[in-house]
Amino acid sequence: MVALTFDDGPWEDTPAVLDLLAQHHIKATFCMVGRQVAAHAALVQRMAAEGHTLCNHTWSHDEMLPSRPADRIRTELQRTNDAIHAVVPGAPIRYYRAPGGNFTPQVVSVAAGIPSPRCERSCPTWPAGSH
Repeated sequence: MVALTFDDGPWEDTPAVLDLLAQHHIKATFCMVGRQVAAHAALVQRMAAEGHTLCNHTWSHDEMLPSRPADRIRTELQRTNDAIHAVVPGAPIRYYRAPGGNFTPQVVSVAAGIPSPRCERSCPTWPAGSH
């Protein structure tokens, strides 16, 4: 099994990626930065409509997030979930990927308390409940 993941978007080149994936009947996981979601709402809607997995990649892509207070981590995750759900209400957000792969026990603990995301390590991927 191979899992394709795309981080740090959505971006202007995301439509070309989605077109290529559709052409080959491939599903992928898109790890989205929350502050970019509203500006690319149609792309996020397309991702969900085409059956791709949505992933929380924090609001601001702060690679120093593990050193921040728990409240800041929680806000980064919740704001991103809220942004995604504002565009695609009820869409499952199956994973959380830490910017830079910077996981700490505190990040994992805070993420576990957010309703949707489950922690995902950069490579390989562990689904919910296996961290």
